[in-house]
Amino acid sequence: MKDKTRNEKPEDEKGDAGGLSAADIKLLKERLIKLDEAIDCADLRAIGEAEEALRLFQQAEGFGYIVKRILHYTELGDYDEVVSVIRSLLREDAFLDSDASSAGFNAERAGSPIRPSGTRSLLIIGDNEADKSALLDILSPEHTVFLANNSRNGIDSAKKYLPDIVLLDISTPNSDGLETLSKLKSLEQTRSIPVIISTGADQTENEKMALASGCEDYIAKPYLPGRVALRVRNQLRICEYIQTIEQLNLKDHLTGIANRRGFDERLAIEWGRAIREKAEISLLIIRMDYFKELSGLIGRVQGDGALKTIADLITRTLKRPSDFAARWSEDEFFALLPNTDSIGAAGVAEQIRETVENTDISIADGAIAKMTVSIGTNTQSPMTNQLVSDFVRGADEALNIAKREGGNKTCVLR
Repeated sequence: MKDKTRNEKPEDEKGDAGGLSAADIKLLKERLIKLDEAIDCADLRAIGEAEEALRLFQQAEGFGYIVKRILHYTELGDYDEVVSVIRSLLREDAFLDSDASSAGFNAERAGSPIRPSGTRSLLIIGDNEADKSALLDILSPEHTVFLANNSRNGIDSAKKYLPDIVLLDISTPNSDGLETLSKLKSLEQTRSIPVIISTGADQTENEKMALASGCEDYIAKPYLPGRVALRVRNQLRICEYIQTIEQLNLKDHLTGIANRRGFDERLAIEWGRAIREKAEISLLIIRMDYFKELSGLIGRVQGDGALKTIADLITRTLKRPSDFAARWSEDEFFALLPNTDSIGAAGVAEQIRETVENTDISIADGAIAKMTVSIGTNTQSPMTNQLVSDFVRGADEALNIAKREGGNKTCVLR
């Protein structure tokens, strides 16, 4: 286990865990499993022997910090915490992929939640053991937590476990966090998973780049337990809301996106959040140009098909799970963009306008129709005494300007 010996190993004998060899990982896994089994059996002698066997790994690269935590909780007799930490650690891909004997601790058990079933699951991706340990302390009492120590393992774990939220560290000098974020948002299996990034206190530019790339929120270091828990809770509330739309009949049955009632409820949530967090929020009102005339020519059934196509194009253009599209009236759609400034909102609006303009829309007998939309946008950093109705009215005023200028335009409220 000495550094010199480890450094002399060929590359193909090394594991992925911060320099530990494959043999070291196998041995560490075996000793963690023995301690877990000893606690399961309440065998104090076996617990003591397993504890002593683990001490060899206190200085191990990548895992020394967590091993010290395990030994600390063992000495305190806090065996519930010991088991929680061990089972989280054994979920890391370095252990799941190793061929260590799992007598009494099979893969199914290793992947089981730390907490009772029904809790939400989180995936923490980062190469700083102290930071991951701090997040584990804050979040594991209420959530199932998976860990990954690099981009490749993180992406694989996200696809495997489909967590409710990913917490991604982009603050370390060698971090490829922004690339990982981009990959997560490009994959069909993971693009809808909300991502919260963690950054250093002076990394404003990284925060802006990450938000522009589709992350939902960020947490600055050092981690404050109350702030971390609140940010995670906010994203889980959004996830829960999205999952209950159909149950609450908040869905437009023609287009498959939210209806007016669904939008009103979501707007109330995001408006209140923007006030609490002093954040910007943007609204797009999108109206189809000359839809009534077109519908009269092609008929109601084909007109309904055109509405479905427009709704799908809008939804696919919105990058983040927190972005929210709804059908407001017959030919009018709303898009709500939390944590988005006026420049970002204008960019999304123009992208939607161009996408619709460049899309061939199939109508009867294989014929193709071209359609356009006009879009008004409004952005605010709301205060407690501001009315949400004024926010909507502002976007509507911008839309009317776009329509008066001939349609197929976007307009930002000034």
